[in-house]
Amino acid sequence: MQEEYLSVQIGLPPAKLEALGVPTGSASLALEVGPEMSILPEEQAADPDPQSSEEIALATGPLRRPAVRTLDRSNEDTDAARWVGLLINALPPEDSAEPVALDTLFRQVVAGAGEPRRARNGLAEAAQVVELCRSFLATSRAIGFCLADQQHGLVSILNSEYWDEAAGS
Repeated sequence: MQEEYLSVQIGLPPAKLEALGVPTGSASLALEVGPEMSILPEEQAADPDPQSSEEIALATGPLRRPAVRTLDRSNEDTDAARWVGLLINALPPEDSAEPVALDTLFRQVVAGAGEPRRARNGLAEAAQVVELCRSFLATSRAIGFCLADQQHGLVSILNSEYWDEAAGS
């Protein structure tokens, strides 16, 4: 069985961004989910398999607690996966003709990370991922594929740790 990990897309109307003090036309915005918080999907009328209130209660209660002990902590594995995720998010669009200077982009991501992220846990491991992916064709699509594959490996380890912890709860 192949494990799959999903990312989320979060949208905010321009008026809400302005109300939060985000300048109009900002090039990027970072959103960090706080400790012991969960992101829940917005209900969609056409969803063929919406989450039930029981599933949400399980995910935000008993199954959230082991995540605090495994995924929310700062260590080499969790932080490396986060650094690689930040790097993936910083890539230009896949159809961009502009070559990707991965080392430069990585330095920009590290320099642009807020103070809480500046912990050096996982930075060396993320730099190893960058070194590996430098051998790929310098397109956003190829480098994005390499980074996502490497992040998948990191997250697979974390996923196993999470379920070991959840089973022991």
